[in-house]
Amino acid sequence: MKREKSLLLVLSAFSLVWVQTSEQLLADTTCDAVVKDLRALVAGDKGPKIKPHFIPLPPGAARPAGWLNDWARDAAAGITGHLDDRADVPCNRA
Repeated sequence: MKREKSLLLVLSAFSLVWVQTSEQLLADTTCDAVVKDLRALVAGDKGPKIKPHFIPLPPGAARPAGWLNDWARDAAAGITGHLDDRADVPCNRA
């Protein structure tokens, strides 16, 4: 019984020290520091240091074909394409 109490005391002291240390580490690494590091990695003097995997396309440059075209046409013709026509569907109008 005495051995179990001493083991419990040691474990609780260890967990208390661990929690305090982890809180201090979290306080040291702020979100601003992480954002600053990411910006330094991505933005260089002559452009981005890391090349993007995809080239941004202007809206309307990619057109659906096949089943995706059928689905998009059906969605536009159905309730999804006519939500602003219905009075019982709330919409955000400026």
